[in-house]
Amino acid sequence: MENFILGLARVAYARRDFKTALLNLQRSDYKGLINNLTAKTLQLKIFYEAGSFDLLENHLTGMKNYIRRHTSIGYHSTNYGLIVAYTQQLMGLDFRKTEAVEALRGKIAGEEVLTENVWLLEMLG
Repeated sequence: MENFILGLARVAYARRDFKTALLNLQRSDYKGLINNLTAKTLQLKIFYEAGSFDLLENHLTGMKNYIRRHTSIGYHSTNYGLIVAYTQQLMGLDFRKTEAVEALRGKIAGEEVLTENVWLLEMLG
C-alpha cells in the first residue's frame, strides 16, 4: 500500500500539484527505510520548488538525523546525505555569482552516487 501511495504522490508532484502530493505523503506510514527516504526526498523537492525554505530547513535537519540514526541503510546513506548537503548548498547559493553556480554544477555532475543529480542540476538553471 505504501508503494501505491508513494506513486500517487509522485504523479501529483509531476503534475506540480504539490498540495495533493504532500497530502498523499502524509497518508502513509513508511515502514521501509528506502521508501521513507524516497518520501522525504520528494518532500524536500516540493518544499524547495514551492519556496518554502523555512519548512525545508527543518526538513533537512530531520532528514540528516534520520540518516544518522539508521545505520543499516549502508551505501544509501551516502546518496541521501549528498542530496541533503547539495540542497543546503542550493539554498545558500547566490545565483548571481556565475562562478559559484558553475562550481556547484561541476561538483554535482561529478558525483558517482547521487540519484537526484538531474533534479539538482535543473534547480541550478
